[in-house]
This record gives sequence, structure tokens and C-alpha cells, in this order.
Amino acid sequence: MADMGASRSGDANSTFPSLVGVMRALARSILSCSVLENIISAFIVVDLERRQPMKKIMNVVFDCDGTLVSSHEAMLSTLQTLVSEERAGQISMDEVRAKYDADMLQCAKNFNLDFSNPERLLKRWSELSAQSARAMAYPGMSSLLQTLESSGVRLLVWTGRDRASTLEILKSADLLKYFEELVCADDITPKPHPAGLAKLLDGEDKSNCLHIGDSYTDIQGAKLYGIKSVGALWGEHAQKENFGEFIPEFWCDKPEQILKCLEL
Repeated sequence: MADMGASRSGDANSTFPSLVGVMRALARSILSCSVLENIISAFIVVDLERRQPMKKIMNVVFDCDGTLVSSHEAMLSTLQTLVSEERAGQISMDEVRAKYDADMLQCAKNFNLDFSNPERLLKRWSELSAQSARAMAYPGMSSLLQTLESSGVRLLVWTGRDRASTLEILKSADLLKYFEELVCADDITPKPHPAGLAKLLDGEDKSNCLHIGDSYTDIQGAKLYGIKSVGALWGEHAQKENFGEFIPEFWCDKPEQILKCLEL
């Protein structure tokens, strides 16, 4: 009997530590799960904070030449005629290409033009531009504008071209119908001064706005106004190095890539 009692006592003693071990293991498991859950939750919160979706863009401003339509060569030809008239002598297209600048004032300086009466030059520029106001929309541009319009995005144009030839060009490219408003060089202080953007986007939340252009003056103007921008690289002559110190938030090689920038 004593042996049996000893045996029973031994079994009980051996069983008790095992039960305690299981309970301790279970407690550690529960604690570990709780700690692990807290750690995972913390990482999820941090990741979500880092990956907050961009506020939906509701106002998109496009440049015209080199962004909406392919008209760079026609524009250079017009500039060649204007400079030749002003300097009373024919200049070569090579000189035009070398001295052209998207900033109108800088362009006039490059060609040593008298800019004391800018209204006169702009008027003549408008007359010459109207004579060659033909351009083709870039591939995919019409489809992009349709998608943006159907998504409720407000579409606008800010250009260094005069109003008359801008309207004619956009009509001929069948793009004018998409735009609510335009601001042109003869409407207000031209690029890169942000007055044009201020006029188009007056009262709008700047975080809801985006400007798309193919030159440094577009990006410079957008930065001066305080909105994000896209460097359009699908034009024949657009290159990143031509933007100089003015780097946009996004670069796009094709019009359809704009949708990714807007997360549409």
C-alpha cells in the first residue's frame, strides 16, 4: 500500500508541474500574440501614414504647344519670320533653334529684339501665328482628355501662345471642346509669371490642382504658384535637361501616364 501511495504521490507531483508548464506556455503564447498583434498594428498604421493616397486632383491645367498638340516646328517658323522682320534680314532656322526660349522676354533678349513695346510684338506674333495655326493632337491626348472629363476633372489651358491662334489650333486638333477656360499670352502677364494660373485657379484648393507642360517655364510657374506639376516628355523636342533646375513632381513619356499621376 505504501508503495502504491508513493506511486500515486509521484504521479500527482509529476502531473502538477506539467499542468503548470502548459499554463505558463499558454500564457506566454497569449502574451506573445498580443505583443505581436500590437507590433503588426503599429507597422500597419505607420505604413498607412506613409502611403496616404494623394488628394484627388480636380483641376488640371495643360500647356498647349508641345503638350496638347505638335506645333513646335510651325512655332519656330513663325518666330523665324518675326525675327527676320524685326532685324530686317533673313535669319537661319539653325539660329532660331539655338536662341529660342520658352520665356518670351528671354527669347526677345536672345534675338536682341526691342521689347520696349511688347504689345506691338505680340500683335505681330498673333498675326503671323494665325497664318500657320494648324497642329495635330499628340497620340492618346484625346482619349486622355475624355477620361479626365468623364471623371469630373476640370480641364484648363495656360499657354504662351496668343488667344486667336490658340483657339484655332485647338479647334483644328478637335481638342477645344474639352476645356472650360483658357489663359493666353495676350490675356495676362505671360509665363513663367504665375498670374495665368492664379486667374484660372482662383478660389481652388492648390492641393487639388496640377499643371502639365513641356518646358521649364511651365514648371517654374507651377512652383511659383504653389501647385504640383508634370514634365511632359512626349513632344519631339522635350528633354529632361531642358528643364534645368525646375524639376516637376512627375515625369511622363506618354499622355496616358497622366492617369497614374492622378491615380485614376
